[in-house]
Amino acid sequence: MRAALATALSAMLASCGGGSIGAPVATTTAVAPAPASTAAASPPARPPAAPRTTATVRARAPAAASRRAGPTGGAAPPEQQPHRSSSAAAGRPAVRKPAASTPKPTTSPIDERAQLVLTRRISPAHYFQQGTVTGTYDGTMEIEARITSQGVLVRFTATLPGGTIEGHGVAVAILDSTTWPALRGTAVVTGGTGRFAHVRGRGLKVNGRARPDASRARVRLTGTVSGL
Repeated sequence: MRAALATALSAMLASCGGGSIGAPVATTTAVAPAPASTAAASPPARPPAAPRTTATVRARAPAAASRRAGPTGGAAPPEQQPHRSSSAAAGRPAVRKPAASTPKPTTSPIDERAQLVLTRRISPAHYFQQGTVTGTYDGTMEIEARITSQGVLVRFTATLPGGTIEGHGVAVAILDSTTWPALRGTAVVTGGTGRFAHVRGRGLKVNGRARPDASRARVRLTGTVSGL
């Protein structure tokens, strides 16, 4: 009876694809693989990207964008960017050249001596004199004088080769002599005509002597003028 049951059990196992009675678990494990359709539908897993590659892409992206932004805005292409000097690139302030200063007008010395005589008297305190001029320029001179509380106010015009020189001054009489009192004062050259049209001068010195009745005078004018 036992032999018959063992024979029947072996036959049943053989019909199910099994092996011997002693290894039923191994037979069951080999018959349960994953379905083929499921394995084919799932894509293979990708390996994670290297961190160094990702950092490189992120670092280069802004540089490429700045190069493309030249025509519409943002940073200009390298060939359109302004040139920077080596001092600015090194962090040092650029040295600025001093602004060109306006050249000062050149000055010329002048030394004139006039010999004058009375030509017309309007009143005891108002008269005209005329005479010759020698020195830096030779010519003639005419003056109009007025005696005031400040001194003798004079307006003069010197006629020289090439034009005229005009100006005014003031002189004070020094009573060091009864026949030829001394004169001391200052004068200003205000302009002229011809080659002396741009002449200017200030602080010129006046020295000389004159008769008390203004019949005669000897006057010297010295200093520097510009515009000659």
